[in-house]
Amino acid sequence: MFINYIMALTFESTHEYYLRDAHMHYCEDHNGLVVTQDFEDRVVLTGIKPETVLKFAQEIVKKSLEKEVTPRKKATSTK
Repeated sequence: MFINYIMALTFESTHEYYLRDAHMHYCEDHNGLVVTQDFEDRVVLTGIKPETVLKFAQEIVKKSLEKEVTPRKKATSTK
């Protein structure tokens, strides 16, 4: 008896890049997010839906607004 099945293998890794003043935009041709510094060298993250990018941007704005509105706690000293 022969059992044929496909096992999906995934490559797990972390890559970190530093780009000063990076530009980001959504590319419909690549169906993903493009991050570039000089529009020549770039990182393209494919398979990302526009809705996902929008949700990400909304969270960034929300956290930024919360940070501006939330009063900072003053440091207290105990003697």
